[in-house]
Amino acid sequence: MATNNSVTFNRLITDKAEGLMEDTRDFVAMRAFGVATVAKRMGEYPKFKIEDLYRNSLRKRAVGAQYAETATDIEMVSFVCADYGVEEPIAYETMEEMGEGYKQEIADKLMIDAYRNYEEVVCKYAFDANNWTTYTGVVSNPTGQQFIKFTDGTNNVSKTIRDLKKVVKLASGRMPNAALITNDVMDALLENPFIRDLIAVTRDQIIDESFLAKVFDLEHIYVTEAIVNEANLGGKDMKFGTSGKMLLYWDGGVGRNSLTAPCAMKVVRLNYGDINSPSGVGFYEREDESRDVTFLRVKQRFTPVIQYKEAGLLLVDCI
Repeated sequence: MATNNSVTFNRLITDKAEGLMEDTRDFVAMRAFGVATVAKRMGEYPKFKIEDLYRNSLRKRAVGAQYAETATDIEMVSFVCADYGVEEPIAYETMEEMGEGYKQEIADKLMIDAYRNYEEVVCKYAFDANNWTTYTGVVSNPTGQQFIKFTDGTNNVSKTIRDLKKVVKLASGRMPNAALITNDVMDALLENPFIRDLIAVTRDQIIDESFLAKVFDLEHIYVTEAIVNEANLGGKDMKFGTSGKMLLYWDGGVGRNSLTAPCAMKVVRLNYGDINSPSGVGFYEREDESRDVTFLRVKQRFTPVIQYKEAGLLLVDCI
């Protein structure tokens, strides 16, 4: 007899719900940052010291001499994957009326919830001013760590972004190749007179984040668009979550999903023993016969980590 404590992993539901990722364009966090999977919820991994990212250790060798020796310095980074999950009760009576497909429909909804949860946690962490060197937009006379807001018609944003990329290059030895921006910043950039002039000259048929990536000489620009209902059950409180921000960062390129590969930020994600999915999301079931319900549980464990603070630059109050 099943009890409240009997929990069973459901591979079929997990695999079917996983297919939603292909059509979920609004959630960009899984594409914006590398994802390193681990077998344990907590632990440590080695990373290079920032100085080793731009040190030139090679020297001209004199005839007959040995090559100069060097040593790469490393430090240990600790991580703890947070546990996120929720259960939804499905009444036996409802299952009989709606059919077995109803369980999959609930699972699909919960999978979107899992993507939304991942998006909110990772993007809020990426936009946290405590994690990066931060530059602030002002309306005039920028000094120090300031720049002219993107909504100012006199701001040649293409040059502004190029100059800010050099700040990261000097600090980390790596040129930013990606940007994460909020939806309102995307709108402001497309309305900037200098960008509109480029649109007119190039006559691009598709004006989107890929166009701006070419303008700023970036490989990718990711636009956060997910809407989160922050109200309690039954209420509506739709919020975007954050606004007016841009993160310029180096994403590590090829191999960024390795735990030790250098990049500005990555996500460490636990793969459960019975899950091996791109999102690390798994579905479980447990029966509660005293209430005549089946609980469908979705869970995931992950944590975003800043690997090299110097390889990112956060721009706030952009508009």
